[in-house]
Amino acid sequence: MNRVCFFILMSTLSLLCLAQGQSTQNNFNGLGIEFSAEYQDIYLFRGRVLDEEAGVNGSLTLGVGRISYNYYSHQQLGSSEESFAETNHSIEMTWLTGSAVQTTGYRFYDFDNGMPDTQELYYRIAYQSAWHPTFGTFLDIDSYSGYYFDLSLDRMIPLTRHSLTGLKLYIAGATGLTEDSDRLGQIYEYGYFGDDGVTNGYAKLYFRWYPTNRWTFEVSYRYYKAFDELLEQDPKTGTSLNMVSAKIRYVFP
Repeated sequence: MNRVCFFILMSTLSLLCLAQGQSTQNNFNGLGIEFSAEYQDIYLFRGRVLDEEAGVNGSLTLGVGRISYNYYSHQQLGSSEESFAETNHSIEMTWLTGSAVQTTGYRFYDFDNGMPDTQELYYRIAYQSAWHPTFGTFLDIDSYSGYYFDLSLDRMIPLTRHSLTGLKLYIAGATGLTEDSDRLGQIYEYGYFGDDGVTNGYAKLYFRWYPTNRWTFEVSYRYYKAFDELLEQDPKTGTSLNMVSAKIRYVFP
């Protein structure tokens, strides 16, 4: 992995985001800090099980105005021989356009289980409505070629002044993230999925409790379904699975 490329891209995107943020009409002011820690009994990355053991995902976000930096880490709780860990760094800009929240950014992935480290550019748009539709697209600019895209609907139902329940529906797909081979059939680029098109999805039920305006606690259940042949044949992933998680989140101010 070319670390110099990583730091150059981080610096360049920071300057570009700052310039764009100053020219838009809506302003985000001040400093923001967000921390979260989440327990998951299985760890998935874009529909593929990377860790069958329980683990903890930690995230720290620092924001100034429209610009934010995010550090994310997954660590296995157990001590199995196939332990897995992942960290990534993101820098992004967020802005409002009517009822839509748009985000564009850059992310660097660092994997430790033989998967190649990689980098991507991404864009996401979320609409503020009853079902909160969100669409995202991700372009790999390093170890792979092609796009990953997803669409989600999130319906929240208030229970009390400090709690709610919800249902999230998620579907994802890819194009160009398949294996490439030469005329003799020898693979020269290993893809993440077997085919282009819809790759995976899930339905998630969750409960959230807000004891204060800064703290959030969430427990959830997720039913996952694979649609891609490579995912279905993966011994860790398979055609479907169940997943539970518990998350705590703190936001300041």
